[in-house]
Amino acid sequence: RMLREMGELLDRYTERRPLLLVTEDLHWSDRATVQLIDHLARRRGGGRLMWLASFRLAEVVGLDHPLNPLRHELRLHRLCEEIVLDSFSEREVADYVAERLPSIASDEAFVRALHERTDGVPLFVASVMTDVMTHAARGGDDAATAQLAKMAVPENLAALIDHYVAKLGNEQRALLSAAAVCGVEFRVGTVSDALERDAAWVGQTCDELVREQLWLSAPRTEQGRDGPELPYSFRHALFRQVLYQRTARLARVQLHRRVGAALERERAAGVPVTAAQLAMHFEHGHEPMTALRYYVEAAEAALLHLSPAEGMSLTEHGLTLLDQTPEDTGRNALEIALATLRGVSVTHLLGISSPEAKSAFERAHALLDDVPQHPLRGLLLHGFGFTLCLRAEYAEALAVAERAEALSAETHDPVLLLAACTVWGEVQMLRGRPRIAREWIERGLAAKESLDASLEQGFVADPRVTLLGLLAIQLLHLGWVETAHTRLREAHARARQLGQPMARMIAIWFDAMFEVRLGNAERVASLADEMQVLVEEFALAQGRVACRWFR
Repeated sequence: RMLREMGELLDRYTERRPLLLVTEDLHWSDRATVQLIDHLARRRGGGRLMWLASFRLAEVVGLDHPLNPLRHELRLHRLCEEIVLDSFSEREVADYVAERLPSIASDEAFVRALHERTDGVPLFVASVMTDVMTHAARGGDDAATAQLAKMAVPENLAALIDHYVAKLGNEQRALLSAAAVCGVEFRVGTVSDALERDAAWVGQTCDELVREQLWLSAPRTEQGRDGPELPYSFRHALFRQVLYQRTARLARVQLHRRVGAALERERAAGVPVTAAQLAMHFEHGHEPMTALRYYVEAAEAALLHLSPAEGMSLTEHGLTLLDQTPEDTGRNALEIALATLRGVSVTHLLGISSPEAKSAFERAHALLDDVPQHPLRGLLLHGFGFTLCLRAEYAEALAVAERAEALSAETHDPVLLLAACTVWGEVQMLRGRPRIAREWIERGLAAKESLDASLEQGFVADPRVTLLGLLAIQLLHLGWVETAHTRLREAHARARQLGQPMARMIAIWFDAMFEVRLGNAERVASLADEMQVLVEEFALAQGRVACRWFR
């Protein structure tokens, strides 16, 4: 009777004027409100009425709200229209941050991280920003982006997500827990391997969770694509975080170990899996030695792809795990590798002669007697000798060069010989002995020709560019100006071919030193400008001061 009376009231009211009835947050509504919507939508009266109602789709679906079946039925009979609102864009997140906390609105890294963490869902953005503002009001001194990375899911959101988790069946929860350990994205094969369940069942369950429009998003479709299966992904990173945190600690450790082993098998079969992924899983799976091996591989890959900041971060983290491993030759080998790669990364970010670079190389060098056949010994001795040389610690640099030369004579390793020749040539140049320097440099260039290209990536700077630049300076001192010019052109061509910022800077550096000696001020100024562009674009600490004093 009350439903019918409400319908008659609205019909009579809207005879005189149309009515827009707005109801917010239907996901909190009671059953009677849903019944009223159903009744009014099906009436065939003449009322001029639009009912505009908002609701959170995730809550309606996840909590099995009575509105959920009704919305499907009304849409089926074309008795309602449903408009799914887009999440905030990154620009809109920035505008929201500017309103709430203007002091960090210009921090692009924070805005990007906030958008990624919340997927731009306004409710999530608002909740996380409230926690950020609370932390700032309490005098938190860490950077906003770092603070965001460490922040737990806000309590109100965690409680909401816990409601959704409680609605899951045991098998769905186990699947999603394993998927959460994998990350925001995961493959069916990885989860089925980790859970030792049939892949068809995992895929079917994932499809069911996709249809609920709450937990998962379906893999992106790519026309005509062959190759590894595409991953499913969590709809919201915060959902994945809560699931991960709600998994018991020992169960998480076991899942990380199983996921790591599954990813190793996939990698062996040709699936693209990064060493950094494997390192993280084995670290959290309490297998530090395996994790350290992958941290070494990941740091090497970072340097290969010209990402010294990533290499520095990976090696710094890897070195903190050493205390969890037994003291033996295996551990020393991993420490040498991590410290060497850290030294190379530091030279790019803080400068070749920085104390941090010397400290990293020194740490690795001290352990080399325990692992004399270490595969990175040539890169270590080259980096350490070069760093000592540019710090004007010539006696120490030559001691490293002599060690590299002696090892090279025993093993016929061209990397060791190249390290010895580069350091000897640099020291003799700085001591004003161009003829002796030229002999060492030309010997180094000959050794470079027999070097496998894959072994060159870890050098502090490309050996050929460095040696050609050194040779040009020595030839100039000896009066061979045109020949020296030719060597400089070769250095520039090699640097452009490699596309390595450090190699390009080294070539410019030697060219500028060359023109200083000839008194060509305009050319020096032009090279200083070119170096400044490189320094600013790639944060090359070694060139920050040099481009100023060249200018």
